[in-house]
Amino acid sequence: MRPRLFLGVVSMTARTRMSYRVDFWITTLVSFVVDLAVAYYLWLAIFSASGATEIGGFSLAGMTGYYVLVILLGKLVRGDDMSMAISRDIYEGDLNKYLLYPVSYRVYKYAEHLGGVVPAILQVMLFGVGMALLFDLPTGLTITPVSVLMATVSVAVANL
Repeated sequence: MRPRLFLGVVSMTARTRMSYRVDFWITTLVSFVVDLAVAYYLWLAIFSASGATEIGGFSLAGMTGYYVLVILLGKLVRGDDMSMAISRDIYEGDLNKYLLYPVSYRVYKYAEHLGGVVPAILQVMLFGVGMALLFDLPTGLTITPVSVLMATVSVAVANL
């Protein structure tokens, strides 16, 4: 598949996912606030029950921030359920039409998968900055360009 076509499929899928902008952002915001509230109150109860100010080197704010970061990065790693989309294509008979296209089915489906991940990238960037502003970073944690690059490569490989 040519890169221009690949990027076209990614772009089309991303625009389709975000076509109902208000619904997309309300759903995104509500799920993020719920995840944040659950993480905060869960760790608040754990810290209160133990009487500790730090658990494993993390304060309450650091632990909550870490938990929400895991949720956000999990969206990037998992993306859409590509195996379910493939099985749906087989079950509904749509696989036949893809076999007639002059492109590889797997590459086309992966391009659609990446298009579904683009909104999650926007969410991670927006909410990640918000999290960094709201919560303190754990002591001893430093964010460098090298660590950001290594995390980006790790997430990209995990998504693949």
